[in-house]
Amino acid sequence: MTSFRTIKTEALVMGSIRLGEADRIVRLYTREKGRVSAVAKGVRRTTSRIGGRLEPFGVVHVLLYPGRSLYTVTGVDMIRSMVEMREILFRLEAGGRLLETASRLLPEEESNPGAFNLLVRCVDRLTRTQDAVEADLIEVAGVAKLLLLQGFGPELTQCVVCGCGHDLVSFSAPQGGAVCLSCIEYVPAYERDADQDCLRAYRQILESSLSELRLDIKTSDVVAQVRRMAHRIMGAHAG
Repeated sequence: MTSFRTIKTEALVMGSIRLGEADRIVRLYTREKGRVSAVAKGVRRTTSRIGGRLEPFGVVHVLLYPGRSLYTVTGVDMIRSMVEMREILFRLEAGGRLLETASRLLPEEESNPGAFNLLVRCVDRLTRTQDAVEADLIEVAGVAKLLLLQGFGPELTQCVVCGCGHDLVSFSAPQGGAVCLSCIEYVPAYERDADQDCLRAYRQILESSLSELRLDIKTSDVVAQVRRMAHRIMGAHAG
């Protein structure tokens, strides 16, 4: 925080924690400043005019004044409340996991409009799903696409050991990509994170928009494998 001018930006509310008797520290992912934390004063009072505009998953226009370590919220206008997220538990659960992963993956105060747009699209898509497995798929697709935006896209078209483009049967997160049948013996068993169905699904996810996610990968086993694969990539390369 080098400038002490008020910032106006779009933001996705990622969550908050209590501060004192009436305040909250709100976690935001903003279009202009990336991930930031800000004190929202008095929002826990029943008389607060902005408390209801800072609920998780909401998209807002927010005014932020920089302080020494935290911003202060000085104004909030609602763009969309995303209240539908709270209507069904699996929407909340999938959205919560996505935002928690984004908090770990995306650095503080680093502008990334692509990540902002992706997170908002994921939440919007979650508000409309009526299926728990589809909600999980939207979550893991969001994580996979965030990893790609951060430069951690895996090699899925050829073997990372020998370079061949056929018989890809597993995946090594430490080596960053798919492994073929001939080279699988050179990869320790504990590094083998996926089978052919998972590799195919991960590739489809990266090549598809959120609105085009394929129905044939909406199975709980494949989605669970893709989630493990994405988190192994994050652990190996993103910390």
